[in-house]
Amino acid sequence: MESSLREKRARLRSFKHRFTTGYDIACLLEAAKQAIVTYGSLENCALHHATDAQDSIVPAMAGFAAFFRAFGKKIHAGSGRSYAYLIPSPFEGSACKRLNMYFRWMVRPDDGIDFGIWRQFKPSQLVIPVDIHIMRAAKDLGLTRRKRAEWKTAVEITDNLRSVAPDDPVKYDFSLCRHGMALFRKKINKS
Repeated sequence: MESSLREKRARLRSFKHRFTTGYDIACLLEAAKQAIVTYGSLENCALHHATDAQDSIVPAMAGFAAFFRAFGKKIHAGSGRSYAYLIPSPFEGSACKRLNMYFRWMVRPDDGIDFGIWRQFKPSQLVIPVDIHIMRAAKDLGLTRRKRAEWKTAVEITDNLRSVAPDDPVKYDFSLCRHGMALFRKKINKS
């Protein structure tokens, strides 16, 4: 909160991970700072974009992403795909793995993995973060027939998990991931 964008950029100058640069992370942190200044907290930023129909977290997630993207675009000279890649929107069809993971950490009760510090959303509203391992396990277990990890796939998997655990369908995230990793190892060992 106390550092300037310039200071953040200087400290993160040498950071690089795949498509993400230190400049992207500096802008992300500066956007988070602006969200806290504007709304009082990151949770309030998400709540500001939530609809009255509290059964879906999608409008809150999309609004949260839109705030970060708009602010980032304003301060990120030459803001391109690398910054936008960090904060996808469910309205664009992305599976939004990182955003779903972040919301999971904030919303689910403190269990040693999740923080449970956001109290205005419910675990029942969450959407599972889908990566290659979740995708592989979900297909193997019949939780989805889709071929690509996209928003519709994440919702389909979550809806199927919700039929088993309506109050907290995302709690199966790690189990599915481990199952998907085990399937991958079996495939590699057969090769």
